[in-house]
Amino acid sequence: MPTRRQSASDASAPRRPRAFSRRAGAVALVTFRQGMRLRLWLLAPLALAVAIVSDLSAPRFDPVFDAVPAAIETSLLVMTVLAVVVGVFFATYPTPSEMDTKVAYTLLTKPITGMEFALGRFAGLVLLLAAMLAVVGGGSYAYIRMRARAVRALAAERLREARPRAMQPADLNPVEAVARDGPLATYRYRRADAGPAFAVRFAEPAPEAPGVAWVVGQSGMRLRWDLEATPLRRYLASGPSRLRLALVVHRPPAAGEEQKSPEDQEDRQGREAGEERPKVIVRLADPEREGERMGRAAGRPPALYEVTVEVPATGIVEVPVVPPAPTRAEDALIAPEGGGLVLDVLATGPRLAVGARAHAVTIVGPSDETAPVAAAPTVEAAHNIVSGRSMLVGEPDLPRQMAVFRFDDVPAGRIVGDRTAVEVRYSLDAFSPATIESAAQATFVRPDGERLVLRFTPEGHRPTLLYMERAFWSGGPLEVRLECLSPDDYIGLVPASVRLRLTGEPFLLHYAKGIVHVLLFGAILIAVAVFVANGISWFVGIFAVATIFALGTVGHVLLTYQPIGRSAGWLTRHLSGTAAWTWVVDHLKLQGFLPPDSFVMGETVSWLSLAAAAGAAGLISLVFVAIGAWVIRAREVGA
Repeated sequence: MPTRRQSASDASAPRRPRAFSRRAGAVALVTFRQGMRLRLWLLAPLALAVAIVSDLSAPRFDPVFDAVPAAIETSLLVMTVLAVVVGVFFATYPTPSEMDTKVAYTLLTKPITGMEFALGRFAGLVLLLAAMLAVVGGGSYAYIRMRARAVRALAAERLREARPRAMQPADLNPVEAVARDGPLATYRYRRADAGPAFAVRFAEPAPEAPGVAWVVGQSGMRLRWDLEATPLRRYLASGPSRLRLALVVHRPPAAGEEQKSPEDQEDRQGREAGEERPKVIVRLADPEREGERMGRAAGRPPALYEVTVEVPATGIVEVPVVPPAPTRAEDALIAPEGGGLVLDVLATGPRLAVGARAHAVTIVGPSDETAPVAAAPTVEAAHNIVSGRSMLVGEPDLPRQMAVFRFDDVPAGRIVGDRTAVEVRYSLDAFSPATIESAAQATFVRPDGERLVLRFTPEGHRPTLLYMERAFWSGGPLEVRLECLSPDDYIGLVPASVRLRLTGEPFLLHYAKGIVHVLLFGAILIAVAVFVANGISWFVGIFAVATIFALGTVGHVLLTYQPIGRSAGWLTRHLSGTAAWTWVVDHLKLQGFLPPDSFVMGETVSWLSLAAAAGAAGLISLVFVAIGAWVIRAREVGA
């Protein structure tokens, strides 16, 4: 047994890189053979059998679109479980057993450093896991190819049956793509650079009102002004104040009235003078507490106050605003206490459009002092508070709401083939009646104003696929406008709802990238196990690695929802929402090293993303291995 001085001199002696790698490689080979002697290789065919049986026995909602993604997901899940078994159970076994039998101390008396021993142990376990994943992955790949042939034949049969009864030609595009390209086709996606922005589409001719931001009635759209930096609250401290709004109202004529004679138009205007005036809803709200609109939080004042007012022919509306009080007049607003402060205006009634320009809001104080709000209003759509999606509300007649997505500049070199596919993903919201027959429309607009209009039937369980011929668009800027045409219908949208679907890579390469991601996940678990197993017994090591694994799956919550400490809080406030912060949070949880959820649907993993994940996994593993080497050397010296 070497003394402390001998160990220190051995550690400080220069080590040749070739000798270092040879000795670490020898330990890795011994570890690999040890795993084979324990017959761990039997787990690979067992895992493959479990993956196949699980996939065959599970029902699928729509085999054409779900069968192959589910088979890929099942195989990756089984491989992930296999990585956990190797990383948590077996990786914690060899070192404690060798420590108990003094075999490790015998090795360390040789010219082998603690780093060589720990790194060799880690490399041998990763090699063992890679061999097992190769067996499971190869068998799963053959099974998935077999499933894909059956799904492609099923898609061709369904296409023949659906063609005569399709409501719109575009409704056949998803099934046709599977029948033509097969379910193993992979894609690269280009998300829209901006959107969804919401606007109003008018019947031709549109109202001549330059600089006006519009909202339409019964859609949940609202004109919004930020009043936090205005003197409204300061005015209210001195007494009641007023909000003066200059609105523009547009109510299109009923069908056929636009063709009538001037005399009939005058009669119509006279009738409208005696009709009920258009109304708007005016709100003052705290935007940080919008989730409380479903109900007041216990012990807190309301986050929103609203009144409904008529809009006269002049368009000038004045709304009283009074200081907070236990009771208030029905026609007066109250500014919510604390937090932010926004002003919202919503139109009521069908086919009613209300708009406003910049300088449309003036705050009038108790002494008639005025403070104009120079900013133009922003247009916001209704939001589903639970899902966070923006709602596109259906309306068969114009004017109606539309969602606008913009692609700034798509390189022509990325457009391959005679046409470009646009994938539209959305959710049919629970507010929509179950018996409704949904209808929607997409309008593609080039920079020169040329348009392509396609109608389709929305399907909530799969994306809609629309095609633009190369003669219409072959790259550059593009605007996509979505409209819902069915009444009482609600479509949920997010920024990733509209994407260009571009040609991907061979499925074999795509699937191999997914297996590499699982290997990176397992490598981190093995590195943690090497660190833990060098200092404690096997039984305790299993629980320690399992605990670290559990923390790795939920640790990101600490930085996302519950910032701990001043530094974490500062990072959350200043970096939240950025691409770098998203990547860091994703990789603080171990699932961030697994393939993304969209992988099973055919979205390719970029080489840059794979390299970044490999670099992060390598760095994390090296840190744990180095700590494990220090622990085993300290334990050996102490013994």
